[in-house]
Amino acid sequence: NKKKVELSTEENKKDTIKESITEKKVDAANKKKVELSTEENKKDTIKESITEKKVDAANKKKVELSTEENKKDTIKESIEKKQIDLETKEEQKIKSAKDWGKASNDPRNKD
Repeated sequence: NKKKVELSTEENKKDTIKESITEKKVDAANKKKVELSTEENKKDTIKESITEKKVDAANKKKVELSTEENKKDTIKESIEKKQIDLETKEEQKIKSAKDWGKASNDPRNKD
């Protein structure tokens, strides 16, 4: 009976040692998984920030292009307005002193 008890206690010790070894292996594996997942998360955040920067840069370029187009449009509009102003000035008669209401006996009014 003593031998059986001793054998059973030795087997229990072996079992507990095996269990602790497997637990340590599982813990080590879990730590590696956690480390890998945190590294992947870091990589994902880096990728996200890179893509956000690329998107921001593309949006800035689009905004710059649109502002350049707006500047070009405003320049074209101002040129067109100036051309219209020149055409209307050419069409208008030059006002004489009579048109301005000067005295009729003023020598400048003689034609």
